[in-house]
Amino acid sequence: MTEQKPAKPDEEVVLEGEIIPPPGEIREGGKKFRVFILDDHPLFRFGLKRLINAQPDLIVCGEAQNAVEGLDEALRLNPDLITVDISLNESTNGIEFVKNIRTHLETARILVLSMHDESIYALRALRAGAQGYLMKEEVLLRVVEAIRTVASGGIFLSETLRQQVLVNLANGNTANRSPIDTLSDRELEVLQLSGQGMTPREIATQLGISVKTVETHRMRVREKLNLATSAELMRFAIAWSADTQGAKQGPAGAGIRAGE
Repeated sequence: MTEQKPAKPDEEVVLEGEIIPPPGEIREGGKKFRVFILDDHPLFRFGLKRLINAQPDLIVCGEAQNAVEGLDEALRLNPDLITVDISLNESTNGIEFVKNIRTHLETARILVLSMHDESIYALRALRAGAQGYLMKEEVLLRVVEAIRTVASGGIFLSETLRQQVLVNLANGNTANRSPIDTLSDRELEVLQLSGQGMTPREIATQLGISVKTVETHRMRVREKLNLATSAELMRFAIAWSADTQGAKQGPAGAGIRAGE
Protein backbone atom coordinates (compact mmCIF):
# COMPACT_ATOMS: atom_id res chain seq x y z
CA MET A 1 0.00 0.00 0.00
CA THR A 2 1.29 3.47 -0.87
CA GLU A 3 2.73 5.32 2.10
CA GLN A 4 0.68 8.41 2.98
CA LYS A 5 2.03 11.71 4.18
CA PRO A 6 0.96 12.88 7.66
CA ALA A 7 -2.12 15.09 7.47
CA LYS A 8 -2.23 18.58 8.84
CA PRO A 9 -4.52 19.10 11.91
CA ASP A 10 -7.39 20.65 9.94
CA GLU A 11 -7.00 18.46 6.89
CA GLU A 12 -9.25 15.56 5.89
CA VAL A 13 -7.45 12.22 5.98
CA VAL A 14 -8.02 9.97 2.97
CA LEU A 15 -7.54 6.22 3.46
CA GLU A 16 -8.07 3.94 0.46
CA GLY A 17 -10.85 6.05 -1.00
CA GLU A 18 -12.52 6.87 2.32
CA ILE A 19 -13.05 10.40 3.59
CA ILE A 20 -12.20 10.61 7.29
CA PRO A 21 -13.05 13.96 8.92
CA PRO A 22 -10.47 15.68 11.13
CA PRO A 23 -10.37 14.22 14.66
CA GLY A 24 -12.48 15.76 17.39
CA GLU A 25 -11.33 16.55 20.89
CA ILE A 26 -10.88 13.54 23.14
CA ARG A 27 -12.64 13.99 26.46
CA GLU A 28 -10.89 14.60 29.72
CA GLY A 29 -9.03 11.53 30.87
CA GLY A 30 -8.64 10.27 27.30
CA LYS A 31 -12.11 8.74 27.24
CA LYS A 32 -13.78 8.16 23.88
CA PHE A 33 -17.46 8.66 23.10
CA ARG A 34 -19.03 5.19 23.17
CA VAL A 35 -21.44 4.60 20.28
CA PHE A 36 -24.12 1.91 19.97
CA ILE A 37 -25.48 1.04 16.49
CA LEU A 38 -29.07 -0.12 15.90
CA ASP A 39 -29.68 -1.10 12.28
CA ASP A 40 -31.10 -4.22 10.65
CA HIS A 41 -28.59 -4.30 7.77
CA PRO A 42 -25.33 -6.11 8.67
CA LEU A 43 -23.33 -4.53 5.84
CA PHE A 44 -24.35 -1.03 6.87
CA ARG A 45 -23.46 -1.77 10.52
CA PHE A 46 -20.08 -3.11 9.43
CA GLY A 47 -19.24 -0.04 7.35
CA LEU A 48 -20.46 2.40 9.98
CA LYS A 49 -18.54 0.60 12.74
CA ARG A 50 -15.37 0.69 10.64
CA LEU A 51 -15.75 4.41 9.99
CA ILE A 52 -16.47 5.26 13.65
CA ASN A 53 -13.63 3.14 15.03
CA ALA A 54 -11.18 4.95 12.72
CA GLN A 55 -11.71 8.11 14.79
CA PRO A 56 -9.45 8.83 17.79
CA ASP A 57 -12.34 10.13 19.91
CA LEU A 58 -15.06 7.58 19.05
CA ILE A 59 -15.55 3.84 19.55
CA VAL A 60 -18.41 1.42 18.87
CA CYS A 61 -19.30 -0.36 22.11
CA GLY A 62 -22.09 -2.55 20.71
CA GLU A 63 -24.66 -3.14 18.00
CA ALA A 64 -28.06 -4.74 17.42
CA GLN A 65 -30.36 -5.54 14.50
CA ASN A 66 -33.79 -5.12 16.10
CA ALA A 67 -35.48 -2.98 18.73
CA VAL A 68 -35.85 -5.69 21.39
CA GLU A 69 -32.19 -6.68 21.25
CA GLY A 70 -31.24 -3.02 20.93
CA LEU A 71 -33.07 -1.99 24.09
CA ASP A 72 -31.57 -4.84 26.13
CA GLU A 73 -28.03 -4.22 24.91
CA ALA A 74 -28.23 -0.43 25.22
CA LEU A 75 -29.39 -0.73 28.82
CA ARG A 76 -26.56 -3.16 29.55
CA LEU A 77 -23.84 -1.11 27.84
CA ASN A 78 -25.07 2.41 28.71
CA PRO A 79 -23.52 4.12 25.63
CA ASP A 80 -22.96 7.85 25.23
CA LEU A 81 -24.79 7.86 21.90
CA ILE A 82 -27.10 5.52 19.97
CA THR A 83 -27.53 5.60 16.19
CA VAL A 84 -30.99 4.37 15.18
CA ASP A 85 -32.49 3.39 11.84
CA ILE A 86 -36.20 4.16 11.36
CA SER A 87 -37.04 0.97 9.45
CA LEU A 88 -36.29 -2.10 11.56
CA ASN A 89 -37.48 -5.41 10.14
CA GLU A 90 -39.55 -7.68 12.39
CA SER A 91 -39.73 -5.16 15.21
CA THR A 92 -41.06 -1.78 16.22
CA ASN A 93 -39.78 1.12 14.15
CA GLY A 94 -36.95 3.45 15.09
CA ILE A 95 -39.18 6.26 16.31
CA GLU A 96 -40.96 3.94 18.74
CA PHE A 97 -37.54 2.70 19.86
CA VAL A 98 -36.44 6.27 20.53
CA LYS A 99 -39.50 6.78 22.73
CA ASN A 100 -38.81 3.54 24.61
CA ILE A 101 -35.10 4.13 25.14
CA ARG A 102 -35.77 7.68 26.30
CA THR A 103 -37.89 6.38 29.19
CA HIS A 104 -35.21 3.87 30.25
CA LEU A 105 -31.95 5.60 29.42
CA GLU A 106 -32.31 9.35 29.75
CA THR A 107 -28.60 10.14 29.53
CA ALA A 108 -27.92 8.61 26.11
CA ARG A 109 -27.92 10.90 23.09
CA ILE A 110 -29.71 9.64 19.97
CA LEU A 111 -28.91 10.17 16.29
CA VAL A 112 -31.35 8.81 13.71
CA LEU A 113 -29.82 7.56 10.45
CA SER A 114 -32.45 6.85 7.82
CA MET A 115 -33.12 6.52 4.12
CA HIS A 116 -36.54 8.08 4.69
CA ASP A 117 -37.34 11.68 3.76
CA GLU A 118 -36.18 14.00 6.53
CA SER A 119 -39.00 16.45 5.80
CA ILE A 120 -41.47 13.79 6.97
CA TYR A 121 -39.62 11.87 9.67
CA ALA A 122 -36.98 14.16 11.19
CA LEU A 123 -39.28 16.36 13.29
CA ARG A 124 -41.12 13.26 14.49
CA ALA A 125 -37.80 11.76 15.56
CA LEU A 126 -36.87 14.93 17.45
CA ARG A 127 -40.25 15.03 19.18
CA ALA A 128 -39.74 11.40 20.20
CA GLY A 129 -36.47 12.33 21.90
CA ALA A 130 -33.69 12.17 19.30
CA GLN A 131 -31.08 14.92 19.06
CA GLY A 132 -30.18 14.53 15.40
CA TYR A 133 -31.28 13.19 12.02
CA LEU A 134 -29.11 12.30 9.04
CA MET A 135 -30.12 10.83 5.69
CA LYS A 136 -28.21 7.62 4.91
CA GLU A 137 -27.14 9.00 1.56
CA GLU A 138 -25.06 11.55 3.51
CA VAL A 139 -23.65 9.12 6.08
CA LEU A 140 -20.23 8.64 4.51
CA LEU A 141 -19.47 12.36 4.45
CA ARG A 142 -21.27 13.64 7.54
CA VAL A 143 -21.92 10.90 10.10
CA VAL A 144 -18.76 11.54 12.12
CA GLU A 145 -19.60 15.24 12.31
CA ALA A 146 -23.17 14.37 13.31
CA ILE A 147 -22.06 11.93 16.02
CA ARG A 148 -19.60 14.42 17.51
CA THR A 149 -22.21 17.19 17.49
CA VAL A 150 -24.90 15.10 19.17
CA ALA A 151 -22.55 13.36 21.61
CA SER A 152 -21.22 16.75 22.71
CA GLY A 153 -24.70 17.99 23.57
CA GLY A 154 -25.72 19.65 20.31
CA ILE A 155 -28.52 19.13 17.78
CA PHE A 156 -27.65 17.92 14.29
CA LEU A 157 -29.94 18.71 11.33
CA SER A 158 -29.31 19.42 7.67
CA GLU A 159 -29.38 23.07 6.61
CA THR A 160 -32.61 22.43 4.68
CA LEU A 161 -34.30 21.03 7.76
CA ARG A 162 -32.98 23.85 9.96
CA GLN A 163 -34.65 26.33 7.63
CA GLN A 164 -37.88 24.33 7.72
CA VAL A 165 -37.88 24.37 11.52
CA LEU A 166 -37.29 28.11 11.63
CA VAL A 167 -40.07 28.78 9.12
CA ASN A 168 -42.48 26.57 11.07
CA LEU A 169 -41.62 28.35 14.32
CA ALA A 170 -42.05 31.76 12.70
CA ASN A 171 -45.46 30.77 11.35
CA GLY A 172 -46.76 28.94 14.39
CA ASN A 173 -46.01 25.48 12.91
CA THR A 174 -48.81 25.88 10.36
CA ALA A 175 -46.89 26.91 7.25
CA ASN A 176 -47.04 24.41 4.38
CA ARG A 177 -48.49 21.79 6.70
CA SER A 178 -49.20 18.59 4.80
CA PRO A 179 -52.12 16.25 5.60
CA ILE A 180 -49.43 13.62 6.26
CA ASP A 181 -48.27 15.73 9.21
CA THR A 182 -51.63 15.19 10.91
CA LEU A 183 -51.04 11.43 11.14
CA SER A 184 -49.80 9.94 14.38
CA ASP A 185 -46.48 8.07 14.32
CA ARG A 186 -48.30 4.72 14.28
CA GLU A 187 -50.70 5.84 11.55
CA LEU A 188 -47.75 6.96 9.45
CA GLU A 189 -46.09 3.60 10.01
CA VAL A 190 -49.24 1.75 8.86
CA LEU A 191 -49.41 3.98 5.78
CA GLN A 192 -45.76 3.27 5.00
CA LEU A 193 -46.18 -0.51 5.33
CA SER A 194 -49.37 -0.39 3.25
CA GLY A 195 -47.35 1.39 0.59
CA GLN A 196 -45.00 -1.58 0.56
CA GLY A 197 -47.96 -3.77 -0.40
CA MET A 198 -48.45 -5.41 2.99
CA THR A 199 -51.89 -6.67 4.00
CA PRO A 200 -53.48 -5.71 7.35
CA ARG A 201 -52.57 -9.13 8.73
CA GLU A 202 -48.95 -8.77 7.61
CA ILE A 203 -48.80 -5.28 9.12
CA ALA A 204 -50.24 -6.61 12.38
CA THR A 205 -47.55 -9.30 12.52
CA GLN A 206 -44.81 -6.80 11.70
CA LEU A 207 -45.89 -4.34 14.40
CA GLY A 208 -46.96 -6.87 17.01
CA ILE A 209 -50.53 -5.55 17.19
CA SER A 210 -53.95 -6.99 16.31
CA VAL A 211 -55.49 -6.89 12.84
CA LYS A 212 -58.40 -4.95 14.35
CA THR A 213 -56.00 -2.27 15.59
CA VAL A 214 -54.41 -2.05 12.15
CA GLU A 215 -57.85 -1.59 10.58
CA THR A 216 -58.60 1.18 13.08
CA HIS A 217 -55.39 2.97 12.11
CA ARG A 218 -56.20 2.55 8.42
CA MET A 219 -59.65 4.02 8.97
CA ARG A 220 -58.18 7.06 10.74
CA VAL A 221 -55.65 7.53 7.94
CA ARG A 222 -58.46 7.48 5.40
CA GLU A 223 -60.40 10.08 7.40
CA LYS A 224 -57.42 12.40 7.79
CA LEU A 225 -56.37 12.10 4.15
CA ASN A 226 -59.93 12.25 2.84
CA LEU A 227 -59.77 8.86 1.13
CA ALA A 228 -63.16 7.25 0.62
CA THR A 229 -62.27 3.57 0.27
CA SER A 230 -59.58 1.06 1.19
CA ALA A 231 -58.66 0.83 -2.49
CA GLU A 232 -58.03 4.59 -2.58
CA LEU A 233 -55.91 4.24 0.55
CA MET A 234 -53.77 1.54 -1.06
CA ARG A 235 -53.28 3.55 -4.27
CA PHE A 236 -52.31 6.63 -2.26
CA ALA A 237 -49.98 4.63 0.03
CA ILE A 238 -48.13 3.03 -2.88
CA ALA A 239 -47.73 6.33 -4.74
CA TRP A 240 -46.68 8.18 -1.58
CA SER A 241 -44.18 5.48 -0.65
CA ALA A 242 -42.62 5.64 -4.11
CA ASP A 243 -42.37 9.44 -3.96
CA THR A 244 -40.82 9.62 -0.50
CA GLN A 245 -38.49 6.65 -0.55
CA GLY A 246 -34.93 7.82 -0.02
CA ALA A 247 -31.70 6.53 -1.47
CA LYS A 248 -31.31 2.78 -0.99
CA GLN A 249 -27.56 2.67 -1.36
CA GLY A 250 -24.94 4.97 0.11
CA PRO A 251 -21.90 6.26 -1.77
CA ALA A 252 -19.23 3.70 -2.52
CA GLY A 253 -15.94 3.81 -0.70
CA ALA A 254 -16.41 2.86 2.94
CA GLY A 255 -18.48 -0.27 2.62
CA ILE A 256 -21.57 1.53 3.96
CA ARG A 257 -24.85 0.65 2.30
CA ALA A 258 -28.20 2.18 3.14
CA GLY A 259 -30.45 -0.82 2.87
CA GLU A 260 -34.15 -0.96 2.23
